[in-house]
Amino acid sequence: MADILFLIIFINIILFLFNLIPIPPLDGSKILSSVLPRGLAFSYDRFRSYLEGNPFLGFGLVILFIILAGGTFFGFIQSLAHAIAGI
Repeated sequence: MADILFLIIFINIILFLFNLIPIPPLDGSKILSSVLPRGLAFSYDRFRSYLEGNPFLGFGLVILFIILAGGTFFGFIQSLAHAIAGI
């Protein structure tokens, strides 16, 4: 039972970290927009709204990111999840 609970917590941590990728439609894009300088944030918001209006393009970028940087990025995400989970 403890193993199942740990697995559920671990998967939730990984999903939380994955959602922070700054590519629309993920939530990280909204966070990035709030920390960019005003002029850059305005341009990025236009780009983000374009991608949110075209969801297949946004998800296509997420899939492209996974294909191109998946191994390195997910290794980092997994290390971070282990650190958060206290392993």
